[in-house]
Amino acid sequence: MSTPAAEQPPPSQISLKGNQALTFSFYALVIFMAGVQTFIMFRGLNSAAGMDQAQIAREIARGNGFLTKCIRPYAWQQMIAGGHDVPLTEMKDTFQPPLQPLIWAPVFKALEKWSAYEPKGGSAMYLLDRVIACIGVVWLLLALALTYFTMRRLFDERIAAVTGFILILCQPLWDVAVSGSPQALMLFLFALAFWAFAHALRRATAGESALGWLLVTALACGLMMLTHVLAIWIVLGFVMSAALLMPPRRLFSSLVIAVVPALALAGLMMRNYAVCGDMLGAAKGTLQALLIFGRDETLLRDFVSMNSPVVIDSILRKLAANLQFQVERGLFHLAFIPAAALAVMACVHRFRKPDVGAARWALALVWVFVLAGMLLIGLDQEQLDDNDLYCILVPAMTGFGVAMLAVFWTRLNLDTNLFLKEWGFAIVAIAVSIIPIFNKLPQGLRVGLSYQGRLANWPPYMPDRFAALTKLVENNEVLFCDAPWAIAWYADRTAVWMPVARKQFETMRAKTEANGEKVAGFVITPVSSKVERLTEVFDGTYREWADIIYRGPMLAFPQTEVRPSAPFEYNAVLPLMAVPLPETGGLNIMLCYYADRVRWDPPGKARTADAK
Repeated sequence: MSTPAAEQPPPSQISLKGNQALTFSFYALVIFMAGVQTFIMFRGLNSAAGMDQAQIAREIARGNGFLTKCIRPYAWQQMIAGGHDVPLTEMKDTFQPPLQPLIWAPVFKALEKWSAYEPKGGSAMYLLDRVIACIGVVWLLLALALTYFTMRRLFDERIAAVTGFILILCQPLWDVAVSGSPQALMLFLFALAFWAFAHALRRATAGESALGWLLVTALACGLMMLTHVLAIWIVLGFVMSAALLMPPRRLFSSLVIAVVPALALAGLMMRNYAVCGDMLGAAKGTLQALLIFGRDETLLRDFVSMNSPVVIDSILRKLAANLQFQVERGLFHLAFIPAAALAVMACVHRFRKPDVGAARWALALVWVFVLAGMLLIGLDQEQLDDNDLYCILVPAMTGFGVAMLAVFWTRLNLDTNLFLKEWGFAIVAIAVSIIPIFNKLPQGLRVGLSYQGRLANWPPYMPDRFAALTKLVENNEVLFCDAPWAIAWYADRTAVWMPVARKQFETMRAKTEANGEKVAGFVITPVSSKVERLTEVFDGTYREWADIIYRGPMLAFPQTEVRPSAPFEYNAVLPLMAVPLPETGGLNIMLCYYADRVRWDPPGKARTADAK
């Protein structure tokens, strides 16, 4: 006997709780995606910040504290100016925030027996890389779970479920999770902060005490300050949201949220001052870059460590250029989720529930502060940047975007069956959001199953080739490199970022030798040789090293050998990664070690160039 229409539950009361098949399918999808991303498609870390923090975590696990083998000339000069002139092998890090290395260190300690990287059997995979990827996947899944609970609290279970499906099938978020970037941890911490802040808004609008939830928000914000140097923009967004949206004690609420991040920042500053004599540490270079045209790389590679002048018109040009670029690449920064872009519409929609309206304004305020930070710092033009904070907001923005799409779909007043009326918006939202993963997943599965750990993120990283340097370079020797974070992590050797001015190298080498160490040569990777236009060879950030950088690739053409334009003593050439060119019979050396002498055996395989 059919149920009378009057007794049927209204569409708004239709729940997912009783649908066990759907729940099982969702968890199976989660397990499948996590396994595929970490064990089949994974090619190692591709985040510079992740590799840098990983090598610091390894030193902590060894009991050496916050030592670093990735040396930035800016930090080196800062240590000397602060009266802490120590050998580079004893350099303490003042650039990376400490939370992620502190989380990784106990795991590395437990796996200490397998921490040595010795590629075998053609595998290019470093075990600790995969461990870091697994931890990143945990952070992502926790972030998505908190986002689900937040959207269910603000809207309903239907909106939360659709949001969850979209995010689980978002390939760019998985790429962030397995990259090693601190963004993975930031995803979880922001989701925690927004979840707690949404609860605080609900209690405050109902006239109840929200102090407990505000303290959870403050704790999450404090942990963000210890995770990413630019997290201050997100924290300011939460502080301003509390000051404007949290009745009735707005000033008190904002102070509660601000106090924990302020204490975390104060602790970092005190520690940096004790280590290098500057409260901001080497991160000062990144903050200075906010006020100059360009990014922080030029400052961090400067051994002179002079403060660049602030030119207002340059800052305005920088803001305009970054705004244009980021608007053009808007969907890219939103992890290619169109639903996340609809969150902008939520700002002009009047929600019936006061706490939902306040939550959408809180998210908008955080986004405005993040926008200000991203316009000042600038982002990479081709790939997700370690400084990109937009992706941190994507899960919450997706939830509000799905809610807006549901509102639009309802207003269509479609005369169709109940399923399409209730779930048509979900089909549209999921269909347009999963295009990136269907573009990458089939090929990634096929290639991953075929090569089984023998592939890497090349270019520019080739872990097993970097690891070969471990046996060629002693512990008390130093390498100069355009990707020192990769050498420090995979080769476990001290690496200095090549200075921005070539004349600074002699001063740096003299300082190294005065401290009882020796420069063992240069390692050139595609990080410095990659250019978009040929003119960048001569006006880019590595222009003073162009003869060395392009010397390796030009060895493929024996009749056109590139000679150093200045005295260069490191003339023993070891191709770490080379592509043969049958047309010329030469090698296109894309990853090259220029050594002070032939350090490998047999020497006949090394090609020595005369630079006189």
